[in-house]
Amino acid sequence: MSEIIALAGEVRACRQCRLSRYCKNQIAGEGTEAADVMFVLQSPGWVEDRDDAVAVGWSGQFLKACVDSLDLGPSQVYITNLIKCYPGRVKGKGEKPPPDFALKACADWLEAEIAIVNPKLIVAVGLPVAKWFGIKGGINSIAAIPFETKYGMVMPIRSATMLFRRKEDVPKFFTELKAVTTFLSGGSPLPARGNVREALDLMMVPPFIGADIEVEDEKIWCLGVGSSTGRDAVRGNGFARYSKLLLEGGIPVFQNAKFDMRYLEDEWGKKFENWEDTILQGALLGHKPLNLPSMSSVFLGEPLDKTFVKERKKIKYGERPEMVLEGCSKDASAAEGLNALFLPEIGRRGLCDIYEKEKKVTRILQSMEATGLPVNQKRLKLANGTLLRRMGQLESLLRTYGFDEPRNAEQIGQAFWRNKKKVITTPTGKLSTKKDDLRTHRNPDEEEWTEAIIEWKALAKFKSTYIDAWTGLDFVHASINQTGTISWRFSVSGPNLQNIPKVKSIPLFQLFVAPDGWLFVSLDYSQIELRVLANIADDRNLKNVYLTGGDLHSRRIEQVAALTRMTALGDTEMEKEFWLDKARRIAKIINFGIPYGITGHGIQKKTRIEADMDITDEEGDEYIQEFYRDHPDVKAWQLTQETFAEEHGYVETFAGRPLYVPGMLATEGAIRSHAENQTWNLPIQGGAAEIVKDAMIRCPEYLVMQVHDELLYLVPEAKAQAYFDHLKKELVDTRHEVPYTVDGAIGKTWGEIKHIPDVLFDDLEDDD
Repeated sequence: MSEIIALAGEVRACRQCRLSRYCKNQIAGEGTEAADVMFVLQSPGWVEDRDDAVAVGWSGQFLKACVDSLDLGPSQVYITNLIKCYPGRVKGKGEKPPPDFALKACADWLEAEIAIVNPKLIVAVGLPVAKWFGIKGGINSIAAIPFETKYGMVMPIRSATMLFRRKEDVPKFFTELKAVTTFLSGGSPLPARGNVREALDLMMVPPFIGADIEVEDEKIWCLGVGSSTGRDAVRGNGFARYSKLLLEGGIPVFQNAKFDMRYLEDEWGKKFENWEDTILQGALLGHKPLNLPSMSSVFLGEPLDKTFVKERKKIKYGERPEMVLEGCSKDASAAEGLNALFLPEIGRRGLCDIYEKEKKVTRILQSMEATGLPVNQKRLKLANGTLLRRMGQLESLLRTYGFDEPRNAEQIGQAFWRNKKKVITTPTGKLSTKKDDLRTHRNPDEEEWTEAIIEWKALAKFKSTYIDAWTGLDFVHASINQTGTISWRFSVSGPNLQNIPKVKSIPLFQLFVAPDGWLFVSLDYSQIELRVLANIADDRNLKNVYLTGGDLHSRRIEQVAALTRMTALGDTEMEKEFWLDKARRIAKIINFGIPYGITGHGIQKKTRIEADMDITDEEGDEYIQEFYRDHPDVKAWQLTQETFAEEHGYVETFAGRPLYVPGMLATEGAIRSHAENQTWNLPIQGGAAEIVKDAMIRCPEYLVMQVHDELLYLVPEAKAQAYFDHLKKELVDTRHEVPYTVDGAIGKTWGEIKHIPDVLFDDLEDDD
């Protein structure tokens, strides 16, 4: 009998702590003594306890499926738990964390397993397991990095169980697992630091040279370069040493080229003609997260110490120059190493054209960010005063209830949850003061002050995010993230202009006022996602709505009997219009919700919020079925997408761009359900992104912002009408049977274009 089998028998007979009295089985590990990798999970779940086997619950099965996809065979892997008994559950919160007495009792078993297997690498699955091995830090800072411990090399990854709550982290989990194979293969160590220019014959420059900069006070503090022959970092006058190398010699490789090129091109007064970007490459290959330390650790086996960046607000670079120079040169070398792996793979997968397209988009975004959006300071001042007055009124009201400080979440939480049977806490154990929890659990006599708290917090956040941040600025330079979503839609930050909170009396878009002699020109693609769906699903009924100039929402009202009956309600003309508006709102929820995989419960919730009507989940389900009866090809296309994703691990846009869905490796549960929805939604969202990006490439001049399906231009007033007419023609996309058309407008303010009332600013003289 082998040692590991004998140990498993002892584990099953263990009675060292009281957990063994309450669980059905003590769960031993699974695998061979010759395994290269040992995965240590936190504890058995109820399924493992029932079946007397390790990692057979949905999260364990998902972990195994991901490991199998990396070609790590059963003989290479051993899986076990930190504790061997099921710790039980807390109602409403999930499984209990391992108690201290169980951790102490089970330590001998885990240490014995490690001694017998003697793996090359221990993978600590989840933060509690990583902490048991003595590894400190949040999961995002330690994931996929090998640490040397008294038990050997230990690499933390995020827990598969947590993916149930954070399904958007599935790609990160999948990518982190790839670090295991990188570690086993030995990785790609970075070269030593030295003078790269002296190490290279400039007549025989390698094709790719990694480049990185560190910026302090909006100026380049140092420049790092790296290649297969060496790495270096220089300051000040040393920049010129490498300018010819990067501009004319090899092809520079950046991690976030949009940022680095902006500063280097300003410094040298010349643009890079050829360059590569490892963020774009990594995103096209489906890797998450895309930050350099994570990708370097996963694919090169080289952790990067970014302490000097994280602490730059407290400790200036000049206070520890050697650390910064070393870190910058390593970053540059890591970028070159990743490019050596990623670029050939992009070619192998046939993604070169899409990659080159994204590089063109990078240049356009660089120009957009540099131009920025004009913001009017007089309007900002008036908006700030309006907010302060309203916040003061709310503070006066709250003082009558005994709340002197609306920011005091502890006082609010204690007052609200006192004497309530059910208490909601945050993940850190604090009493929740979220607006949804306050509204759901409040008593009737608490409505006034809880609404005051909710409104005050919303106004305070709005003020700090937008009003305070823009005070004193002529232009707002938002950051447009090219790889912020898995569908390749843009995300916008600093500020977020895609999900702006609605604040009564403050029309935010009216703060954007074109300078004298300029006008805003806006073009918006009409129902682009539903048009994409009509084309890629090849649904004749959906196509005909657009080809005949029909109205999809009216068609939905006609097809859904309950909505048809709703439009017949009312005696007066006003009452009839009221019910027609309700029906159209629900029709829009159905039509726009289908591409996102909306459920009957989802329709029920959105109908209550957006149409102020109560329907049942069953009625919502029926509305969805009515849609599919009217558009049967949509359902058939969705099933085809699921099958394709299950086989390949991704779906594609109509342009052939892969959109990765690793959650399809799950066989059941919330991750699988979410992934199935993604197989329908991502090709639609991604298809819309293809159309918008192609439009940006065709018409980049004067472009200042792209939000949702809108392209916003800032055009000289004398050219505005002619350019508007030009855009109306050029932006229409006819590649498919159902064309992608645009609606547009010209205005002095962005709010005017969006038909947002300008009541607050009517009296300002300079805004006539």
